[in-house]
Amino acid sequence: NIDYKGLYENFSEDYNEARHINYIMHLYTFGSMPLEIIGQFYHPPLHHFLMSSWLKGMDLIFNSPEIKFESMQVLSLLYSVVILITLYKILKELNIENKYKIIPLLLFAFYPLYVYFSGSLNNDQLVTMFGMICLLYLIKWYNNPSVKNTIVIALTLGFGLMTKSSMYVMIIPAIYKYLKKL
Repeated sequence: NIDYKGLYENFSEDYNEARHINYIMHLYTFGSMPLEIIGQFYHPPLHHFLMSSWLKGMDLIFNSPEIKFESMQVLSLLYSVVILITLYKILKELNIENKYKIIPLLLFAFYPLYVYFSGSLNNDQLVTMFGMICLLYLIKWYNNPSVKNTIVIALTLGFGLMTKSSMYVMIIPAIYKYLKKL
């Protein structure tokens, strides 16, 4: 049983201390980054900023703290939908026949970790979304090295790095594709 109303004042105590919800609520309440690096506070702020902004938007629409906090899961759900659409486009770019696209799409849609992430408040789903979009545009760029594809790659890498530092791994295939094309 979660005390949603108490979460507004006590977001940094007990179980919530140094967790993603604490980070989100710190940005929401004070409009600034946490001053100490404990627990999840080492992450770059993009995801937590988006979640706190969503919560501020919900303040304008709803009075119920339960609805406001639970509605933050909508963002994670949207990230999941974008991931599935992006996977479909990657399979299309790789010229996979339609009858074979269903297997990877089903694996992604029902993989237990992704189902869990689609309702969580951590930053893993957002960084996965940026990684998938980056991969799609790396494939597109390799086939057509246009300025548009280059800009999308740069933006997804940048936004991904502003979400979670593990996005650095996407720089390796980007550099490899650029060097191979040269």
